[in-house]
Amino acid sequence: EEMKERLERGMYILLRQGSACHNLRTLLKGVTRENERRCLLCSDDRQPKTILQEGHLDNHLKICVEEGLDPVSAIRMATLNAAECFRLYDRGAIAPGYRADIVLLDDLKEFRVDRVWIDGELTAQEGKYLPEVHRHDIASVKRSVVVKDFSREKLKMHLSSDHVHVIEILPGGVVTKKTTAKITLDQEGEFVWNPDEDIVKVAVVERHQGTGNVACGFLKGYGIKEGAVALSIAHDSHNIIAVGVNDEEMEYAVRSLIAQDGGIVLVKEGKVIESMPMPIAGLMSDRSGEWVDEKLTAIHEKAYTELGICGEVEPVMTLCFMSLPVIPELKLTDMGLFDVNAFSFIPVEA
Repeated sequence: EEMKERLERGMYILLRQGSACHNLRTLLKGVTRENERRCLLCSDDRQPKTILQEGHLDNHLKICVEEGLDPVSAIRMATLNAAECFRLYDRGAIAPGYRADIVLLDDLKEFRVDRVWIDGELTAQEGKYLPEVHRHDIASVKRSVVVKDFSREKLKMHLSSDHVHVIEILPGGVVTKKTTAKITLDQEGEFVWNPDEDIVKVAVVERHQGTGNVACGFLKGYGIKEGAVALSIAHDSHNIIAVGVNDEEMEYAVRSLIAQDGGIVLVKEGKVIESMPMPIAGLMSDRSGEWVDEKLTAIHEKAYTELGICGEVEPVMTLCFMSLPVIPELKLTDMGLFDVNAFSFIPVEA
């Protein structure tokens, strides 16, 4: 319905297939011969594991054909439509005056790539990248995790009511549900985690300007049963986001993340059980895609087996989106709990 509304208003539509968000097959049902020229393929947060195992836009094209779309129409959605949408008029097709960006495919069903030319230069052949790889100094984009006065005290919520708003994860996407729940509080009004209830504390810690901002809320559907997880990848502001079964584990996870200059940290019983430093702005590794894939595989395995995170939830990507205050219904920023539909901050207490 949203896709049709936007097409009626002259907008382009990006049909997404990421690692955590699988929207392509659903949206393809709305593609017709009349509107296909306004439709684009895109990935958005596609992890190295997904790219290495399933592919990127080649995988999107395969899905399009599986869903009954004409392969030439699908290729147009990946090339010419995208170029025209973003006004890149020197690419997107093979014609005089265009850049010689060419992909040679084995067939129009599996879309296995045989060779790639970029601006006329043969760049890849039979799965191998041909040009020389140059490494650059990353000193100017390091040390970007700037946190002021963080302590366990800042994770305290001092609640006066046990009836609270909760961010509920909906598997397979980034949209969350705004719901309420009754939680257990101690005598100081602090949350006491109940292993029989799938509700845990989530915190966002500002990490760019040293404001000292820390906001806490509650998350349902993540499934964590031990320890804590902390990330410095949290769209779109990319502050630190942490979730855990108690304040001690969360504090240790955040401090460990700061010490490694960002990335991902998994903590259990006061120890780091797996981590991936991301020294480039706290968002990117300076290692190879294969190395990142191996680390993510280890992180996922321990997230499920050691921390007990729900098998239906992608433990890293899902958490990344819990502080994105433009996607309904409820999210958490370093300034507090944000009701996206009302477009206003709301108290944690319901």
